[in-house]
Amino acid sequence: MYLNPEERKQSALIYRGLIMASELVSEGERDAARICDAVREVIAKAPLATIQYLELVDPDTMKPVEKLNTPGLLAVAVYFGHTRLIDNVILKP
Repeated sequence: MYLNPEERKQSALIYRGLIMASELVSEGERDAARICDAVREVIAKAPLATIQYLELVDPDTMKPVEKLNTPGLLAVAVYFGHTRLIDNVILKP
């Protein structure tokens, strides 16, 4: 409702990025910076997107993690125009 058709189309890249993060972890990636950078690259393919935050954190403390040794929460907020979209996924090593 708040997105125009092009923003709606591009916003699907948020979900694609989260799915890709899950795939990276299932393939053995544990470095939080690499995971976050890969997701940023996916979302950056949406020229109308502005990332507010993209962080891999401990789901209990919400503190950033460097290595994914236990389940982590990958949280993202992205603006499309004036609309802020948020999403997250639990990544299980």
